[in-house]
Amino acid sequence: MIQLTSVHNGNGKERYILKKSLCERVQSLVKRERVELCHLICHHTQSIDYPTFAYVVMKSSLIDELSFIYLNRLPNEWFSELFVDYIRHYEDRRSTMTYTDGILNLLVIATAYLNDLERCKHFLKLSSYANINNCEFCFGSPLHICSVKNYLDLAKFLISISTCDLNARTSNARKTPLHCAIIQNNFDIVELLIQDGRTRLDLNALTQLGHTPLYLAAYYNSIECCQRLLREKLRIQIDRYEPNWNLTPLHIACSKGHAEIVRLLMENGANAYAIERSNVGMTPLMKALCNGNVSTIRYLVV
Repeated sequence: MIQLTSVHNGNGKERYILKKSLCERVQSLVKRERVELCHLICHHTQSIDYPTFAYVVMKSSLIDELSFIYLNRLPNEWFSELFVDYIRHYEDRRSTMTYTDGILNLLVIATAYLNDLERCKHFLKLSSYANINNCEFCFGSPLHICSVKNYLDLAKFLISISTCDLNARTSNARKTPLHCAIIQNNFDIVELLIQDGRTRLDLNALTQLGHTPLYLAAYYNSIECCQRLLREKLRIQIDRYEPNWNLTPLHIACSKGHAEIVRLLMENGANAYAIERSNVGMTPLMKALCNGNVSTIRYLVV
């Protein structure tokens, strides 16, 4: 069994010997087909630090086998360093190699994560097989990454590509880029998605939990995002119930005391008498009173 343990005694020589020995042992097992190569490394990331991981993966050619399955097992704080190393590794070999679909897809994700617009364009142009909507990465597609991290210029470029799916879903929570932008209160991305993707964007898309973009704006108190969504009044289902607690956006805003959201919803025709679809059957006003959110009541009593 390979023991993935780092040396932390400050002795650089011993540390290098450990890495070299580990690398050779991994290669040996891979050659003998006694272990699935990347699974071994990614499964034991709690036992090693990033420099050790990078040395083993890069020097033993495990980098060619790194996939989203393994990548999603790594600590999130490693991604920036890993993606820089990953891109550098393939750029150093570009004159002698042919990119596989898997490598190319991961390079597109890597450049998006690093907000590297020019390299992202480069890798997308290399092959028609690059999947701009690949959502295997834990953060989702390149557009999801832009929505979370507020990468506006890169998002503009991606949306300009006709094959970019503005309603692509993350594999874990079924979120669209719009859901992600609203949760992070990234108004500029929300505006871009609605304005530039007007004919392609589903404003009432549901997450795995059944939450619409408007419901999330109410839940997270994303005031500007809520305001922008409500400007699309004819396309928004303002009183749609979410399926778990059977609440409307107005219910959740009253429950959490988000007074400005309550005002916006009421001004745009939200139903103040909507009944919670449960045994309790509360109205938004009852939700506000039960939670002591007095600041929201004045907008409900008309």
